Amino acid sequence: MDQALKQLAADFIAMPLAKAAFRHDQQYFDGLHDPDFYLDFTDEAIRLIQMDLSATKEQLYTKYHLDIKRIGKTTYKWKHKNKSGVWSYTPEQLKDMTVRVCKRYLFKAVGFEQKRASYMKFVPPDV
Repeated sequence: MDQALKQLAADFIAMPLAKAAFRHDQQYFDGLHDPDFYLDFTDEAIRLIQMDLSATKEQLYTKYHLDIKRIGKTTYKWKHKNKSGVWSYTPEQLKDMTVRVCKRYLFKAVGFEQKRASYMKFVPPDV
C-alpha cells in the first residue's frame, strides 16, 4: 500500500473515534452555565467528520478496493484485492490518531452556524 492509502485508512479508523470523543465531551458541556456555544461548535465538527467519513469510506471501497473492519478494541482487519491482514494499535497510538483528527476538525468547524440562541440572548445588567 502506498503512503496516501495508509493515511486514508488511518483517517477512516480515527474518524469514528473522534466523533465518539466529541459526543462524550458534549455530555460535559451540558453541565456548564451556558453550553450552547460549545454544543453548536462540536455539532459542526461531528457533522464535518461524518461527511468526510462517508466520502473516505466510499473512496476506500470504490477506488482502492480496501475493506477495513474493527475486530477488537485496538485491532482492525483489512482486505485489499487479494491480500489481507490485521492492524493492531496500542491505546496510545489510537489516542494520538484521534487527537490529530479532533484538532483538524475543530479548525474546520470554526465557521459554524449558531443554532442554539441562548448565548446570544445575554443582556448585561444595567449599571
